[in-house]
Amino acid sequence: VLGGHHNAEGSYTQERPFLAKVKAARRVTPEGYGKQIVHMELSIDGSNIEYKPGDAFGVLPVNDPNLVDDLLQRLGADGSRVFEASEAVNSIRAPCSVRAALSRHCDLTTPAKKSLIRLLAESCDDVKEKDDLLLICSAEGKPRYKKEILEAQPNLLDLLRAYPSCRPKVEDLVEFLPALAPREYSVSSCPPA
Repeated sequence: VLGGHHNAEGSYTQERPFLAKVKAARRVTPEGYGKQIVHMELSIDGSNIEYKPGDAFGVLPVNDPNLVDDLLQRLGADGSRVFEASEAVNSIRAPCSVRAALSRHCDLTTPAKKSLIRLLAESCDDVKEKDDLLLICSAEGKPRYKKEILEAQPNLLDLLRAYPSCRPKVEDLVEFLPALAPREYSVSSCPPA
């Protein structure tokens, strides 16, 4: 969707981006190739952006809305509820709705760090589940952490489903989830003459 902030000098930031429309996107590497390279064309009409080959543009990712909905349902959380954080976390400008925080600011799919697993463990009502999660994030549980978290790469919802008694507060999750970082891509073409 075109829109967002417009700057006469064509200068934009993560906080005040120009929202460009994707005109075309196609994979240029063959299926099964280890690295995926995508040819993408963006419409920057009206942005006053000037670029040259070698410059980069950032894509502000959002989490899959279905994942966010399922996560909100699993947590029993109201996505429209607004909360304020005591300090800036994950580039969230307070006040912010729970849905916005989980959609645009928190990475829900990166393998969980041990600190997040510890938070999940402390949020379990079932002692067996709590002990299992504490083992995974302990020094003795290093092989399990490697296999079950780093290699299997469950997302947050997968972990919450695997440990049904785990009921962390959304505000706590927001503090322990990594920020959803912009992805930068190199410009490989010249602007039209």
